[in-house]
Amino acid sequence: IQQDEMLVTAHHQDDQAETLLVQLFRGAGINGLAAMPVISDFASGQHMRPLLDQSRESLEQYAQQHKLDTIEDPSNQDQCFDRNFLRHAIIPRLKNRWKSINQLLARAAHHQAEAKNLLTEYLRQDLPVLVGKRSGTLSIKKLKQLSLARRKAIIRYFIDQKGFLAPSEKKLHHILSDVLNAGQSAMPCVHWQGVEVRRHQGDLYAIAPLTPHNTQQIIHWDTNQPLQLHCLNRILKSDQLEGIDALLVKHNHKVEVRFRQGGEKIYQAQRKHTQSLKKIFQEMHIPTWERDRIPLIYIDNKLVFIVFKN
Repeated sequence: IQQDEMLVTAHHQDDQAETLLVQLFRGAGINGLAAMPVISDFASGQHMRPLLDQSRESLEQYAQQHKLDTIEDPSNQDQCFDRNFLRHAIIPRLKNRWKSINQLLARAAHHQAEAKNLLTEYLRQDLPVLVGKRSGTLSIKKLKQLSLARRKAIIRYFIDQKGFLAPSEKKLHHILSDVLNAGQSAMPCVHWQGVEVRRHQGDLYAIAPLTPHNTQQIIHWDTNQPLQLHCLNRILKSDQLEGIDALLVKHNHKVEVRFRQGGEKIYQAQRKHTQSLKKIFQEMHIPTWERDRIPLIYIDNKLVFIVFKN
């Protein structure tokens, strides 16, 4: 699905009822119990379900009336799947007691969706107030001033806004106990599929898992061409090296890219003195796990530039 394109599916009211029950039996929270939205983001486009207020029976009647061909997936009869078990063994029994059970369950999902949207509005207002020392982080001190329920909701929303999979209740508990309550010098990490939650200098981070990286490597770079750093998923370009143009010309645009080993120093023209890399990183609140992944530009075995992310 590309930008400005939409996938339209024929999910109906019965599907919505089944989705709510499946999520309920999984112990889902408000996001799961909101079931399927009418419209949502999907890849680069959107996903629309325009028939959620129509029952399966009414759609079957429409298809018969207009002589439309339909396709039935044989796997829909396999009760090994939770949804099929509910459809064939549970919901018919519920209908014997509550004739409009699918409509009632779909209505309940709609109420949950409204509550979810309302909560999201409040969380969207809260998030900017709770930003830590670095952009894209949360202040642990500010988080601890909130009620437990609000703290959990903010952390879930914070992780979701970064595009990561939501934490389970167990993982969220570890974040609250192991990460938020860790000492200043500790480096706790709670991880699950596709995400790591860490802390540094009182800030909470949610990042993609760190990839293996050889800090001992020395890369020769002709700055006339971009340099792909596959291990860091970064591309270095000469226009990032502001202020050392004369040096590049003098050395035919040939430089070395290295990584922090410890003890490095660099002359800072704006301060007119030499300063240690460690001090610079501390002042910029750069977390420890990022420091040996920052490309350092060397000319004639001398550190002349630090390539920070934009």
